[in-house]
Amino acid sequence: MAGSTATSITLAWNAATDNVGVAGYRLYRGTSVAGTTTTTRYTYTGLLCGTNYTLALEAYDAAGNRSNRAEATTTQRTAACTSLIIPQTATTSDALVVDSGLPTALKVCKKPTRKCPSTLTLKVDRPEGVAISARLTKPGSRAARLAGSRLRVMSRGATARIKVSARSLRRGRYRIQIVARSPGVGTSKPVFVRLTVR
Repeated sequence: MAGSTATSITLAWNAATDNVGVAGYRLYRGTSVAGTTTTTRYTYTGLLCGTNYTLALEAYDAAGNRSNRAEATTTQRTAACTSLIIPQTATTSDALVVDSGLPTALKVCKKPTRKCPSTLTLKVDRPEGVAISARLTKPGSRAARLAGSRLRVMSRGATARIKVSARSLRRGRYRIQIVARSPGVGTSKPVFVRLTVR
């Protein structure tokens, strides 16, 4: 293994030799093909943090010959979770976990300065098949959602980006509530980030 993060594992290996010539390598996650590469390095993405994965590779040539995958099979673990969103009903193997490294507090300003921007973007690691949603709440308010303060979530690949802007908000203190949802697992417990608008 070359390295891992909370949502990815990178494998590196020595080049294979073949009398015909190696055309590439096929990578597996469990019994499913994860991808192919012509280099001796591959990164599995969209994984859950703190989870074991069975990974394998096989070399193949232009004639269709393949190496013995069983001889190149390994079990690797993603890095530990640092910020957890875990559903109320989930088994250990299916636990929905988003490792986000989220800060506990943020600040945006209507009149931006070098230390206080008017717009911020939160980046959240998004496991494969997981949807991230975010809304803004105000401490002590009974309203579940503040009018005109929907937070835009842009998801691409293994990352979700949550945009926060001071322009549409009044000065004060808020909370950003972030939730993960997966059809096969359920809805996570929310994670909160404090937000101050000045």
